Amino acid sequence: MNIKSMVYWQNFVLALCVAGATLSLPSFAESTSYQLETFPRIPTYFRHISVQDGLSQVTVADILQDKKGFMWFATQNGVNRYDGYEFIQYKRDKALDGSGPIGEFAYKLALDEQTSDIWIATSGGLSRYLYASDSFKHYALMGTDGEQRSIVPTIIVDRNGQLWAGTRQGLFSYQPQSDSFQSVELSVSPATWIVDVEVDSSGELLVATTEGLFAINQQSGEVSSALQGEHVTDIELLQNGDLWIATVSSGVLAKTDGQQLAEGLRSILGIASEIVDGGVNSVKQLSNGDIWVSANTGLSIVKVNGTLVSVDMVKNQMADNLLSAAHMTRTFESRSGLVWQGTWTSGFSVFDPDSQQINSLNARPNTWVRGLEADADENVWFGTPAGIWKRNEQRKVEGPWLMPTREDDDSSVTQSYIRSMSYDADKKMMWVGTTNGLYTLDPADTTLQKADILQQDNIFFVTLDPYGFLWIGTFNTGLYQIDRNSLQIKQHWNVSTITHVYADDEDMVLAGSIKGLLFIDKQSGKAMNLSDDSRPPEQRSPRVVTWISKSKSGDFLIGAQGSGVSRMNVLRDNITFFPIQPGSHLSTLSVGGVKEDSKGNLWVSTTEGIAKIEQGSEHITYFNKKNGAYSEGYYINHSLQLSSGEIVFAGPKGMSTFFPDDIHFSTWKPEVVLTKLLVLNKPVTPSVEQSATAILSKPIHIADAIELGPEDNIFSVKFSALDFSAPDNNQYAFMLTGFDKDWNTALAKYRVATYTNLDPGTYTLQVKGTNKDQVWSDNIASLKVVVVPPWYWNNWSKILWLVLALTLITLLYRWRVWALKERSEKLSRLVEKRTRDLEESNLKLRKLSSTDELTGLRNRRDFRAHADNELDRYRRTGTPFSILMIDLDDFKVINDENGHAFGDRALVAAANLMSEKTRKHDLLARWGGEEFIMLAVNTTLSEATHTAEKIRSAIEKKLSEVEGQELNMTVTIGVSEIQPDQTLDDCINRADKLLYEGKRNGRNQVIS
Repeated sequence: MNIKSMVYWQNFVLALCVAGATLSLPSFAESTSYQLETFPRIPTYFRHISVQDGLSQVTVADILQDKKGFMWFATQNGVNRYDGYEFIQYKRDKALDGSGPIGEFAYKLALDEQTSDIWIATSGGLSRYLYASDSFKHYALMGTDGEQRSIVPTIIVDRNGQLWAGTRQGLFSYQPQSDSFQSVELSVSPATWIVDVEVDSSGELLVATTEGLFAINQQSGEVSSALQGEHVTDIELLQNGDLWIATVSSGVLAKTDGQQLAEGLRSILGIASEIVDGGVNSVKQLSNGDIWVSANTGLSIVKVNGTLVSVDMVKNQMADNLLSAAHMTRTFESRSGLVWQGTWTSGFSVFDPDSQQINSLNARPNTWVRGLEADADENVWFGTPAGIWKRNEQRKVEGPWLMPTREDDDSSVTQSYIRSMSYDADKKMMWVGTTNGLYTLDPADTTLQKADILQQDNIFFVTLDPYGFLWIGTFNTGLYQIDRNSLQIKQHWNVSTITHVYADDEDMVLAGSIKGLLFIDKQSGKAMNLSDDSRPPEQRSPRVVTWISKSKSGDFLIGAQGSGVSRMNVLRDNITFFPIQPGSHLSTLSVGGVKEDSKGNLWVSTTEGIAKIEQGSEHITYFNKKNGAYSEGYYINHSLQLSSGEIVFAGPKGMSTFFPDDIHFSTWKPEVVLTKLLVLNKPVTPSVEQSATAILSKPIHIADAIELGPEDNIFSVKFSALDFSAPDNNQYAFMLTGFDKDWNTALAKYRVATYTNLDPGTYTLQVKGTNKDQVWSDNIASLKVVVVPPWYWNNWSKILWLVLALTLITLLYRWRVWALKERSEKLSRLVEKRTRDLEESNLKLRKLSSTDELTGLRNRRDFRAHADNELDRYRRTGTPFSILMIDLDDFKVINDENGHAFGDRALVAAANLMSEKTRKHDLLARWGGEEFIMLAVNTTLSEATHTAEKIRSAIEKKLSEVEGQELNMTVTIGVSEIQPDQTLDDCINRADKLLYEGKRNGRNQVIS
């Protein structure tokens, strides 16, 4: 193979191997084992949201979810409420009218569980968002010195439910009885900021400040301190009872809950200095026990299970923009399990652990894995650049087993890389194919041993068949069948590079190569290339075959480069290929491996991630970095399925492992809320004062009812299902009971219900929604809609109108009786005469209005009336009809040469002849001048064209003279058939255009 071909092939085999994220993992000794469950769950995908999406400012200092389910964000430009699609911005209240928080920079948020109100600590003071009125109330915090504290860095609800406000040079506790704050004695300098508060189980109040950590004994008032001069940024109570304290210069420290602060703090070791040295801003423990440490240089995710394991994420070392910024501010976990990460310069990011259903496995971070194999005990063996490793039954990784090295004359070390492995159950050993020959691995040894065959070959694939033979495919020396006991070559096929071999059948072997699929007869050794151009297309394999396996149905599954997966059916000598979803995205991808689960679904590793092909429907679902799968691609051949059902795919970054039955739909049932009301296309806000004309008395998301006046004849309600994982996947349905008879559906992009001109009465608007996986939520939003009648149609008005109507009816009745008597005699005399006159007139009118005076055919008006009926019938039943536009050729010449009287007689003769060729139920009419039109009922285009030809031929042959005078008359006819999207005029115009096309082409012809 030449260098150019080798480069191409190596690139293909790597399956889009690209540079990946750098995660700082703990280092391991050359021979070690570790427990996979000790690792925290590491995001593989964040959804980034910032000002371009509607956020008021890029700095997200704090995050909160209210009781309804909305997300709130504190920024340098006010606070934002988020429904998954749109932000409502509440900015600094400059007029002090309750429209926003009192300060511009919102530092911290706290939720009042009793009222659903939200407390906001800002650069201008403390505000409280009143949930029931969608307005803000401001609080003055007065120190013991009589001075008001305007800068409020924090607002905290401690573990006992007590609310604390921290200010510059002051700490305050909330007194709910008086709705006010009381100053707490704490001697600090005027420049000191109180940034966090937590109560210890011993009763000590821990206070984090910019000048150290203080502990206040709430019984005696005694104050102790630690970390003097250190900027302490956060205090987090962990599930194990420890309190973790974040600092700017001293990293993260811990204190056992209940232990006095004076007894000391201990440093948390194991978090990378690159993270802690830049300053730690916050610590947050998630419900699964993982601890997220937000720092100025990145993010560290920590697991403490006896020992501490941390995975450190630094922006400039991450691939695919996993982190949107370097400066992390705060982490929050919402009720559905989503993780929200605030940043200083790039808004916030969202991670959905529920979507990350595919796990990663490796012995070294970001190293390739090749040569997957399982032994008799279901241990998973895999190769990396450092050697061969084993994941044992306890899911611990052991190793490595190293390649032997040899000293060349120049003292350099020759390294062999693992390509493929096959387990030999009888010998309890592993056959290992490498870039530098065939090796064996005895698990009891520490190194591999080189076999006495194919010692210099670049082996790409090795498998042991049930009959004791090794089948070895190479990069450049073809395919070998070798006796595994004697290591003698039984057969050798000098073919192109072999990628995969299926040898479990007694009679034949299938070998994939870069030049097609080889069908080998085991007895004769004859090889047939199923990709040969001489084969029929349906019997021709893909050009570059990457995978071969046998499905439960008996068909073979064939993976290929750039063309997805095909089923191969072998019936005696007839071999047929059936591509799976040939028009899908999968059909454009290169396949690494295919595995079939217990339900018959196919799982496919590709150059873009993992695809699932569902049994029966062949519906395809794709899994990528959002779901935990490697998106850089997977190597061909390197896939494995254990008896437990677990599937493993290997690639340039490591292995993706999963149990197909664990890949599930989300069970989260989001709250469905109404987010905006518009009347007459204008937004409606709650009325400050209750009045009879108020449309809305509460914010729409908590309103029970709206009342519309008679002039409010159009209203719209926007809504949202508060599943923030993938909002664009959410679906909706709404119904106005009392008006709609069924649910109306809506997509996320058009989540609005609009109604116009409702009759007075009471209705109920109901809205339901799905989560990201289209599972409908039981939480249905409901709103009563009252449409008030106009003043002249209320109950008293109705009674008055009824009395007036009865009186008027009585008077009209009496007058009518008198008038009828006066007119009865006169009418009786006129009736008979008028009846005769009307009958005669109607007869004349009908004839004049529907008949052409010269030819006796239908006229244009009558034709259209009947043709419209045929169009209606076509739209109801689908019965076709066709239009014939008929024009007498060179009729002006006939008039000019013979006079208009003769021309009229010629028109009549032509009309009569066309009538003879027309069925009774067809419509023939004079369209105007020498132009006629025919509607052929229940007639397709081909049938109408045949009729037109008969008319043309008859006129050409039979109208050679009129009343003894010679006449050479011909016609040109355009024919069109009605189409589903056409009007009658569209069909007529089409026929007319075809008619004139025939005129231009020489006349005396039919064009359709």
